[in-house]
Amino acid sequence: MPQTFDLGSEPEPGPTSIRPDIPANDAELLGCKVRERLDQALSNIVEEQGEVLGIASIPEFCDPLIHIGGYGPISLPLTEEDTQYIIHSGHQAPFGKGSETIIDRSVRQSWELDARELEINNPSWQKSLDAIAKNIAEKISVDPAQPGFHVELYKMLLYEKGAMFKPHRDTEKVPGMFGTLVVCLPCPHTGGDVRLQHHGRSTVLQTSSRVSSILWWYSDVHHEVLPIESGYRWVLTYNLVRDCSSGSLPILTLVTTEFEQILRAWKYQLQRNAAESKVLV
Repeated sequence: MPQTFDLGSEPEPGPTSIRPDIPANDAELLGCKVRERLDQALSNIVEEQGEVLGIASIPEFCDPLIHIGGYGPISLPLTEEDTQYIIHSGHQAPFGKGSETIIDRSVRQSWELDARELEINNPSWQKSLDAIAKNIAEKISVDPAQPGFHVELYKMLLYEKGAMFKPHRDTEKVPGMFGTLVVCLPCPHTGGDVRLQHHGRSTVLQTSSRVSSILWWYSDVHHEVLPIESGYRWVLTYNLVRDCSSGSLPILTLVTTEFEQILRAWKYQLQRNAAESKVLV
């Protein structure tokens, strides 16, 4: 017969002279009010789920030293010569429509190069990406020390005046992809705000007022890039990918830890009460 447990009934505190064999740092759990603490943990779950999108400045930006073929590094900020080289080296960015990938400048207008068409030659750039991943992990309530995901370079995009991308959602580019990271490189521009919608909430992220910045969002977030008014918006896009493509992120790390403590407290109190019952018999 399967064993059942009643979390609705909390073990009553007994004499402190009888204590189960527990680690010293868990001793205080013997006096824990399990039901009250469980109710509080359940009410905190929504608050601990983290954010689904965000923007941040890059505090210690380093030049990634981008090369295209034998040309480079591309200057920061962009010169007109380098801008034209990117345009002539790239191609119009397509988008997915059903099972097809098409080009329609009325829906999406920008220049792009695939990751395989460019090189990042600054070894310090990976440290910047690691710091960015840590920042995102904190925002989505994942342990920054073990986030369970990494970033993979996908495209380099260049938006000139009038360029935009109508509302859409990102499709899964690789197994385990759960979101998108956009690194906005130093390049003066106006316009090009990113408007995002998720569960009825609308947010506009502005990059033109920052020298360099990162944007990120989950794949189920609808978003659009508003038209560039002047200058160029130059970005590197990355896929956010789970380390184990068939697994899930360790979301709710703090909440999980809280539940582990509550369950340990309940176990210790049951063990103590069982020991007390034997003494009484």
